[in-house]
Amino acid sequence: MYLGARAGQSLLVFGKVSVESAAEVSAENSAFDQIMGNYAGAAQKKMQAVADATGVVSTRLTGSMTSLTAKFKGLGFGIEDATDLAAGGLTLASDAAAFWDVSLEESMGHLNSFVNGCYEGGEAIGLFANDTQMAAYAVEKGVVADTKAWANLDEATKQATRLEYAENMMQ
Repeated sequence: MYLGARAGQSLLVFGKVSVESAAEVSAENSAFDQIMGNYAGAAQKKMQAVADATGVVSTRLTGSMTSLTAKFKGLGFGIEDATDLAAGGLTLASDAAAFWDVSLEESMGHLNSFVNGCYEGGEAIGLFANDTQMAAYAVEKGVVADTKAWANLDEATKQATRLEYAENMMQ
């Protein structure tokens, strides 16, 4: 009898976890559809390309793709550019997670910190820079005319430049 009760309890816990997981996936899919709108099909293809290139199951990328796209849309990028930037970030975070043996979520957190300008956050996944180096990189890439102009640059361009720097550094 004790074994039967224990098995029943295990099934109850398993059922609860299954329902919670299904609800989380449903919420992620809903957020994805809401952020992507009519572009959801194209965004899904970009996400699948990242999955194919990195070996990460595409459904694991949905939440990160959604949040990165929302971030770049919020900065003023159009949906196509926002999803391109997000796909680049996903590729970088997936590769960094494998290389540094951390979870994808942890890697995404470090990447987000770096892209937001918290350079110490990126160090955990091998991204080393400071504002002076970023200003020099922006001059080198023709984003700004001189390093002093970096401080006055709009946040959208700064974050896209930091992401590009991170992608180049990881290569």
